[in-house]
Amino acid sequence: MRSLIPCNQNEKCWPGHGDALGSLEYLIDHFFDVGHWPQCAAQQSTFKVDVREEEGEYIVEAELPGIKKDEIHLSVEEQTLTIAINRKEETDREGKGYIHRERRSRSMARSLRLSDAQWDQIKAKLEEGVLQITVAKRVATSGAKNIPIE
Repeated sequence: MRSLIPCNQNEKCWPGHGDALGSLEYLIDHFFDVGHWPQCAAQQSTFKVDVREEEGEYIVEAELPGIKKDEIHLSVEEQTLTIAINRKEETDREGKGYIHRERRSRSMARSLRLSDAQWDQIKAKLEEGVLQITVAKRVATSGAKNIPIE
């Protein structure tokens, strides 16, 4: 109902602020959202990425708790690194004359432009819910070139 209202990521999203009907509609719309329902769904729609620049390389760390290696797709196109997640979950429960089935599919992606990276020298590893990508930087050459005179 009110899920199209934009929110500030630094604040909790409670449309209506004091409007009882607005708050009730928000609770109904977001009751089954993942995480704490007072939080805005936009805050939960992606994963956190940190980029560090070190001597001769970039270190990219993405927080991916609960994500398996086969659910991650890394790609490089036009000096842009893309980390994509595609996750499908299915739960079956049987008991007392009923069958309970839930299915959920979730996709997320983040893209980073690293213009001076050497894409042929890239390494990635997933350890304890953190994906660490190491990308070597190109050796900088000076723009000036001496031209010998004959």
